[in-house]
Amino acid sequence: MKDSVPKKISTMIYDLAFEENKELLKLTENGMGLKKMPELAFAYECGKAIFRNRKTILNSSDYTWERELVIEKGLGPSDLVFLSEDSHLPHYVIEFKLDDTWHKYKADIKKLKEIKDENCVNIFCSFKHVFKYGNTDQSIGFIEILKTEFGNEAVMIQDELFKTKISNKPKDHFFYTSWLVK
Repeated sequence: MKDSVPKKISTMIYDLAFEENKELLKLTENGMGLKKMPELAFAYECGKAIFRNRKTILNSSDYTWERELVIEKGLGPSDLVFLSEDSHLPHYVIEFKLDDTWHKYKADIKKLKEIKDENCVNIFCSFKHVFKYGNTDQSIGFIEILKTEFGNEAVMIQDELFKTKISNKPKDHFFYTSWLVK
């Protein structure tokens, strides 16, 4: 999956979040904007970055970019979608969760699992505020919960942990995972 389109999408999303964190740590004392950033604002920034580089990331410039698009009736809107009129090219459907409740993570995972269009490549990206200190690493527990929820219907694309400052605790991190949902 090293040079696959889902991996390139995932890497662009991680890089954008990492740079946003770095910039906000310089500007403020309380750090990561993803903790306070509305999910759709982050989806918009990711969409803009991917679309700007679509020929490299999506391997084609023959894509349009949509936010909050309903892919299939009854499923609700998807956060970010890249569509192609070329039937040989897949559509990319991306759902984001930014440090939300577990119920909302599950709802987006379920939505992606239920997309029946075989021309859609479904990607789930999550950011979770975790603490890491000594032998305690909350990211391990979080990833196990996601693996259980996905079962054999998803393959992890990427997982990254980066330092931030959200509280007064020195061990704040954001944990990023991305998943290719079958």
